[in-house]
Formats: sequence, structure tokens, C-alpha cells
Amino acid sequence: MKNLKKYTKKVINLSFKDILLPKLDLLINKSILVAFSGGKDSIALLDFLNCNKEIFSYSIVACHVNHGLRDNAIIDEEFCLNFCKENNINIETVNISNDIKNDFSAGIEDTARRYRY
Repeated sequence: MKNLKKYTKKVINLSFKDILLPKLDLLINKSILVAFSGGKDSIALLDFLNCNKEIFSYSIVACHVNHGLRDNAIIDEEFCLNFCKENNINIETVNISNDIKNDFSAGIEDTARRYRY
């Protein structure tokens, strides 16, 4: 996990500081739901928002959607749960794997997107 922290700090310093920091005053006293896949981009975003939540008085909740489409989907979900626990971030997880597997109305990508939203 220490390497992830270094990565997120580097990304924050390079782009989030210039792009997102000036906009955080729009989030004062708001609740933010952050889509959290566990990938590098969503880790960086969630970490950035978490690091600044006291300064700007907003609250965050991470949301991880387990589509069950990859063999290691449960590992991804566990990673997200552990990351949030270690960083004191509230997280909600949703498992839609059975819904997707039983829905033949469209292609898998469209079906997953529809259930996710």
C-alpha cells in the first residue's frame, strides 16, 4: 500500500492540484459519491478527495460495483474494501453479477452500464 500512496501523491501534485483543487470550494458541505473501481485513476481521485475533505468540509462515500465479469472481480472488491478501511473512507459495494448474467437484452458492456447507473 505504501507504493500506492507514493503514486497518488505524485499524481496529485502533477494534475489534481492544478485541475481539481480550485474547484473544491464548490463542494463545501456537500456529500460526494465517488465511483471506485480500485484502478490507479480512481485510487488517486479518492485519495485526493479524502486528503482534502476536512479543509473543504465535504463528506465522501466510495462506491464499488462488482460486475462479476472478470475472474478476479472479488479480489478487486476486497482491495477496494481494504483500501477504504485503511483510509477511513465509507464504502458501499454492489454486486450485480447475477443480474448481468441473467440479462440477455443487450451486449454485456451495455447491460453492465445500465445496471451500474
